[in-house]
Amino acid sequence: MVITVYIDISAKLENWTADSVVAMTDGVALVLVVPSAVKQAVRAWLRERFPSRRGSYHAYVLLVILIYLILQSEVEHVESIVIDADYMGEGSQGKIENELAPLLRRNRPHLSGKQIHFQKIKGTRADKLAREVYLEKNRQRWRHLVFAETRSVLEK
Repeated sequence: MVITVYIDISAKLENWTADSVVAMTDGVALVLVVPSAVKQAVRAWLRERFPSRRGSYHAYVLLVILIYLILQSEVEHVESIVIDADYMGEGSQGKIENELAPLLRRNRPHLSGKQIHFQKIKGTRADKLAREVYLEKNRQRWRHLVFAETRSVLEK
C-alpha cells in the first residue's frame, strides 16, 4: 500500500517554552508530543555542537528530526509527504527538504526530495488532530518525545 501522509505541527517549534504536537495522518494517525524541555535540550545540544549556527537553524533541525521520527513506522509505504507550509518562511522549504531527504533514505534509499511537498493543510485530519491534542489538558495517552530519541538521530 502506497500512501500520502500529511504532517502538521501545533505550536511553533521555535517557541522553545511551549510544548508542540506533531500529527501525521492518512493511512495512519500518529501523534508525537514534544515537551518544551526536550525542545530546549535539543536547542542547547545544537548550540554546543554547531556554535556558528544561529536563528531558525535549530527549529529547522528539530522539525526534520520530528518528521523523521513520526514517519519511521510508515516510511516504507510513503510515496508522498505533505508538510504544512503555514509557518514556513522564504527559503526554508529547501533547507528542510535538503536535511530530511537524506535521513529518510536511511530506511528508504530511493526516496527523493521531490516526494516532499509543502502546502497549507488547514482543515485536514492532520491539522485537526494536532490542534485537538495540543488543546488537551492531559496528553498522557500520546507518545512523548524524549531527548535521547532526538540525539540518536543527530549522532548517526
